[in-house]
Amino acid sequence: MEFRVPVTLEQQFRTTDNFEREYRVFREEAVKTLSANLSKGIPNILKLDLVSGQDDCFASALGSWLAKIYSNRLKVLSGVAPITFGPLQSLPHIIILDITLDSSATLILPRTNPLMLDMLRLHYVTRRFSWSYFDFNDNSGSICFPNLSSLFLSFVDDVLDADPEYKDTNGSLTISFPNLKSLCVLDYPQNYSLFSNCVLPANMEFILLTDALDIFKSMELNTKTFIEDISVTIANDPIDDQAYQILNHLFGSSIESKQSL
Repeated sequence: MEFRVPVTLEQQFRTTDNFEREYRVFREEAVKTLSANLSKGIPNILKLDLVSGQDDCFASALGSWLAKIYSNRLKVLSGVAPITFGPLQSLPHIIILDITLDSSATLILPRTNPLMLDMLRLHYVTRRFSWSYFDFNDNSGSICFPNLSSLFLSFVDDVLDADPEYKDTNGSLTISFPNLKSLCVLDYPQNYSLFSNCVLPANMEFILLTDALDIFKSMELNTKTFIEDISVTIANDPIDDQAYQILNHLFGSSIESKQSL
């Protein structure tokens, strides 16, 4: 199912003195009515593809309501506008999750079943993201994504970088991706332990990393013949030596010593 949100929904209120209040009331009523009618008329939605022509708060509100209504049935959820989830929501049957996170929300993801996922693409990721959202075994200490073949995480600047009270708890979980083929991580935050205890397979085919040397440290690619494309972008010159050491650790004699160049 595809939804296209018209631009005029906001524009019709922009000349009023109380734009924010009037539009918020209109948006909530419109979203509730539309969502309720859709759930009654089309109750068995398995794929929800939310398309908006711009960064529209109406599209975000509509997407959030529809995701809430259909969450227990959805196999595919994708959308450009940020989606907000409630505390009791879960995605037990989701196969493809391709969404933009709402960094201001209390809960950035619902409880998601890792056993079902084939593709995970998250945009606007911050340090608040944690693998614990995928812990369906009630704090077992390990999470396996047995069917995940494609993982894409795009990070943004995070105010938590400067928050002294923020605690990164990702290191307490062991994560495995036995069938991962494609890994893409963009603008990975420094000193972030998201991948510190991740077991990545040796037969990945595509790797794209920007500012993500910490991920390389956790990789043991004993078999490199499967890799068809690898790209690493490093923004800062001072860590060039560290980059070389990590790459040399992975690929051994295939990389010449810098001293011999």
